[in-house]
Amino acid sequence: MTIQSVERALQVLALFSHRQPDLGIAEISRTLGLAPGTAHGLVRTLAKEGFLKQDTQSRRYRLGLRIYEMGIVAAETLELNQKAGGPAHQLAGKTQLVVRVATWDGDSM
Repeated sequence: MTIQSVERALQVLALFSHRQPDLGIAEISRTLGLAPGTAHGLVRTLAKEGFLKQDTQSRRYRLGLRIYEMGIVAAETLELNQKAGGPAHQLAGKTQLVVRVATWDGDSM
């Protein structure tokens, strides 16, 4: 069982990307096949909770700081980061080089 409003809110968030960092209500509505009022209600709620932020000049929305904060928590709790952090830090200290650890996710790291 899924909750439609939660599913739709997550679909709104998933629209934002490097290629499309900001969106207007009309774009969100059209892309998701939602009535403009429904899209506006979802976006307004996401903005109220800090997941989206509206640019006052363009009136378009971007991802909010709440998303960034959650990403930091997710990164810190990844098993890979917990296990590889110490050895990567030691290697960087010994070599004086930047060390990055990554895994494949689809076609990116």
